[in-house]
Amino acid sequence: MTVHLIYGVNQHSCSAEGKTIAFVSSQLQHVFNLPPSPQFLVNGRQVNADHVLADGEQLEFVKEFGQKGLGDVCTKEIFQRSFDVSDEEWSECKSAGLHTTELRGTEVFLIQEGADCLQRVRTLRGRSGRDVKLNPTEQRIIKVLTTNGPLTGDELASKVGRGFTSTFRQLLASMVRHCIVQNDNRGYSVLRHDL
Repeated sequence: MTVHLIYGVNQHSCSAEGKTIAFVSSQLQHVFNLPPSPQFLVNGRQVNADHVLADGEQLEFVKEFGQKGLGDVCTKEIFQRSFDVSDEEWSECKSAGLHTTELRGTEVFLIQEGADCLQRVRTLRGRSGRDVKLNPTEQRIIKVLTTNGPLTGDELASKVGRGFTSTFRQLLASMVRHCIVQNDNRGYSVLRHDL
């Protein structure tokens, strides 16, 4: 007895039969990062928030307006030429988690993602590992990830002895921005072992 819930790439199945969409929406507001007033589709048909969900239904939250799409993509060659990126810096960007995909035989990626990654790489190149001061929680995160390998944010918070709160997520995001850890489809893992 389950209801299948979808918002963008987020999907979840749970026992929500007998509950109104308004109730389910309020419970998932922060988990799915739902927009303030989404449209509701049940099995592809638009319904109101007072609709009571039945077993086996699929509820999809749809944003009424906004933009979709990839954004601007770039090739390695254009990126290197435009941003004066050396082969060594390109390799460091890839190691730091720059996600690329192949499109018609050419490796492409989002320009903004590439620029952000390049900035992190160049920032790290400008300082040695000795200059990076990790607080005790960050040190525990590095130790846990080094010992256990890739972990989801929730698993990592549990092993570090913290709740998976917005503060902990912000701490992880900061560590990703500073190329200390990375987050990919396997979970969080250590990028810098010299700290």
